[in-house]
Amino acid sequence: EHPVEGGVDAWLALRDALARGELVAILADRVMPGQRGATISFFERASALPAGPVRLAAISGAPIVPTFMIPGSDGASTLRFEAPIEVDDATRAIDDSHPGQRALVRAMERAIRAAPDQWLVVEGPWIDRADRSGADAPLS
Repeated sequence: EHPVEGGVDAWLALRDALARGELVAILADRVMPGQRGATISFFERASALPAGPVRLAAISGAPIVPTFMIPGSDGASTLRFEAPIEVDDATRAIDDSHPGQRALVRAMERAIRAAPDQWLVVEGPWIDRADRSGADAPLS
């Protein structure tokens, strides 16, 4: 585990883990304290989302594999893996025009639309939100 406040050391550890073939899991739907977000269109609204997953993929060469846990009615959960997203331009700004960021956002939007009651959001990522609860997210 490498907290965001670990700074460069945390990023180097994550990069090294990927180089060893290990898995790295990073939240992509919210900017945590200490993180810098990128302004991205999320559910057609300007939002602050982490640039870290795309940036780490770009510098490491590892693909992003969007993964979602879907609970079943029997209490068991299923992990759903989407197609890998290849990110190959480490010099490009992480914003709405970045193909890797757009692909990741589209994957998150699909998963949330499919099971909106499974998205744990206390405060939405929307920059222009009047209602800070995120309850007015366009889910359909």
